[in-house]
Amino acid sequence: MKKNLGKILIVVLPIIISAWLLFPTYRAYELGKIHDEYELKAKQAKSPEDSLAVMEEFETKYGEDFLKAKNSKLKLGLDLRGGMYVTLEIDVLKLIEESAMKESVDDVFTEAIEKTRTAIQNSDVDVVDEFKRNFDAVASSKKRILADYFMVSDNVKPDEMDKKIIEKLKFDENDAIDQAMQVIRQRIDKFGIAEPTIQKQGSRRIMLELPGVTNEAEMRQLLQTTARLE
Repeated sequence: MKKNLGKILIVVLPIIISAWLLFPTYRAYELGKIHDEYELKAKQAKSPEDSLAVMEEFETKYGEDFLKAKNSKLKLGLDLRGGMYVTLEIDVLKLIEESAMKESVDDVFTEAIEKTRTAIQNSDVDVVDEFKRNFDAVASSKKRILADYFMVSDNVKPDEMDKKIIEKLKFDENDAIDQAMQVIRQRIDKFGIAEPTIQKQGSRRIMLELPGVTNEAEMRQLLQTTARLE
């Protein structure tokens, strides 16, 4: 009897646990259908007041339960739910160019920029560090220093100028990524995408997972209008 009980528990317990875990997903699906029905009624209402009353009725009857079910349901990945996987890159090199004093830009600076542009293609190296390395290689024989191209405080000692400039460029680099992520999150929230994943990847890239999104052109337009993103 004990052996049979053990076998029964091995079979039954996983079923009970699975049902318990899946119930919020099932409940969210059922309430989602009810929500769609109420939305249809609201669209067919004779006046804005009637439409609002329909949706308020849904909120009163099902609103709290619907929200709890959505928050507790199983989260499906892109492989099961479908959607878009997007990688965006911050144009840090453009940020460096814009930070330089325009009147000081010359062949030395331009050559360092172009060498950096070539070096960072298909690579995840830090752009500021790579620019510094290329600048030193190009500028050393020309007796040029970073302070010839970037503003630096008068209080900084001559032997600390390069360090302070690089620190400022790195700060601007990280700040640009943080701002881009914030703008992207705001735009995606307004677009109504449920459960997006937005995270930094490497030194200058942002990775997005957008479940349920299928309109590539529209999403590309939405994202690429953010400054310094490609």
